[in-house]
Amino acid sequence: MKKYIYIFLTAALLMPMVSSCDEWLEEHPKAIAVDTFYNTVDEANAAIAAVSNRLRQVITSSTLPAFMECFSDYDYGRGTWAPNSTYDILNVTNKGRTDGIWTNLYRVIRDANICISRFPEASSLTDAQKAAYIAEARFYRAFAYFDLVRFWNNVPLRTDANMDEWEMPLTPAAQIWDFLIEDLTYAVQNAPDKPVLQGRPCKDAARALLADVYMTRKNFSSAKPLLEAIINGGSYSLVPVETSRDFDNIFGYNVTSSSEEIFYGKTSRTGNAGWELCMYYAHPNGKVDGKKMYKPGGWYALVLCSENKWIKEWDANDLRKDFNYLPFTRMDTFDNLPMDGLTGKFWDPEAASAAGGTCDNPVYRYADVLMMYAEVLNEVNNGPTAEAIEYLNKIHRRGYGYPADTPSPVDFKLEDYSTKQAFMDILTKEQCYEFWGEAKRWPFLVRTGQAEKYVKEYKGRDINPNLYHFPIPDTEFTYNTALDPSKDQNPGY
Repeated sequence: MKKYIYIFLTAALLMPMVSSCDEWLEEHPKAIAVDTFYNTVDEANAAIAAVSNRLRQVITSSTLPAFMECFSDYDYGRGTWAPNSTYDILNVTNKGRTDGIWTNLYRVIRDANICISRFPEASSLTDAQKAAYIAEARFYRAFAYFDLVRFWNNVPLRTDANMDEWEMPLTPAAQIWDFLIEDLTYAVQNAPDKPVLQGRPCKDAARALLADVYMTRKNFSSAKPLLEAIINGGSYSLVPVETSRDFDNIFGYNVTSSSEEIFYGKTSRTGNAGWELCMYYAHPNGKVDGKKMYKPGGWYALVLCSENKWIKEWDANDLRKDFNYLPFTRMDTFDNLPMDGLTGKFWDPEAASAAGGTCDNPVYRYADVLMMYAEVLNEVNNGPTAEAIEYLNKIHRRGYGYPADTPSPVDFKLEDYSTKQAFMDILTKEQCYEFWGEAKRWPFLVRTGQAEKYVKEYKGRDINPNLYHFPIPDTEFTYNTALDPSKDQNPGY
């Protein structure tokens, strides 16, 4: 059995460890090679915790979210991140950063594969318990493959069935999509109804992720019942707000959970368990509500421009503007525009170290589900319905401080957005303002085929088509000789 653990060394595993915490997690899964590891619930939980920690490291890292923000139509990279906002292929520095993302995603997959292969052998667990643990592991594996196939396209498909194979060719993206859909379908059927612990997936987390996958594949009819199940389950609601600072009840550094949480990257003040993106948004002199944005200072690697059309057109009565956009002294210029704003959504004046703030990463929250459902209704009906406009209005009302479920003076009217495209236009605007700074804008624009349009209109840039897929790391070609860099590397690299 140990061969499965030690032979499954991809190029990703030969990369240097990024921290002592990561080194501990690198060694910890090897302990599950002992015959007794899965014989109790505690041991099974420890195995799942190792995979969960792996994924948490990906979710609460700054790297992938920073790329998503640089590529958005409202945010700008600064310093070594600035080249990413030119929408050309990645330079050497940023290519190295995507190499690290690849590495960490395959670590998640490796650890999940080990769990999936071993849980059936757990003699003291019931079949239902085994299925639930396997469902969690398959969720983690699918989550990792979702990012890999979106951002790299064709990738090696490493599963619990081929862990002893060293050389691995690229698998066509269509097969990767089918594989992760199968994983998530299993997770929807077998995952716990409620998270065993905060930060671990449940059925609704699997439904949200699977719906996202189906929408990316333009299979809106399959996404619809998944989103309906979350909404009709009655477990979630939009957090009410009356002032802009009330949004801290959703995103704040002292919030442990809220009625919107479906699946989050959870953080802590202990160890290296914070969210690094807080540092990227913060300036050492930046203040929110009279307090420092980030106690250790901040790197302000992601900045805003007051001349960007999204900010200029943002209604001052929308409480999300005051909450998200923090005017600041000009820090730099980009395309001769002033970089004179900061994102105020994620801040932590009590952060203990530069390891990250304690704001959770809201990967899937209830507002995501409502907006996805409004989009799905527009797609399956070939135009908006009263129900679609109502779900969008729930989010819009809350943004202006009105109760989400009660008609308000700011409501969108169906007659004003009666065509499929008109509704998509207003939904795209609302998506920008609602999820500002959450690293969701670029994936949304790419998924909906609108990236070129909005990047050109709001940032005046053309997108190099090769930017849509990251380069496969050079080390993968070095250690996996089934790959040929002259044939298998993504275009442009």
